[in-house]
Amino acid sequence: MGDAQLDLFQVTNSPQARLPSLFTLPSSPARPLPERIRTISLHRPYAGLVAAGLKTLETRMWPWPYEAGWLLIHESKGIDKEAMRRIGDVAQAHVGVGGVALVLVWIGGCRTMVAADEERAMVGVSDGRWVWEVGERHPLVTPIPMVGRQKFWSTPREDVVAALGLVA
Repeated sequence: MGDAQLDLFQVTNSPQARLPSLFTLPSSPARPLPERIRTISLHRPYAGLVAAGLKTLETRMWPWPYEAGWLLIHESKGIDKEAMRRIGDVAQAHVGVGGVALVLVWIGGCRTMVAADEERAMVGVSDGRWVWEVGERHPLVTPIPMVGRQKFWSTPREDVVAALGLVA
């Protein structure tokens, strides 16, 4: 990512541009939740940036293997130090303690990454990288403590519903 693109991240660091707290009471998801919700770990600060609505494209070296659906984002204990340096104060403001699920998101589409995606993904484009479109977003009222894993795993719907502060 070029220096001009890094400036885009600094603009969102003003107090007026910050989004509400990660743990505000969400509205009920418009789409029904499955019995088990796919869960994936993101390194810090990326999970917090998704939860805050600042990172609206998740990237992987493999495509989203499912139809559009819900995904629970877990914040791993690992920190991407290069991302912390590159994104700066914005990243620092949204890095959490790790080891918890933070937000329920709707993944609405998947495609190969292009240079125009760098700002929304908060990473540079690279050959073979895929972007997952993050749509509807519901920060958890109560983060769910859990151990992260590689790839996907599942979390029971009742745990997510309780963490959202909703009545089952």
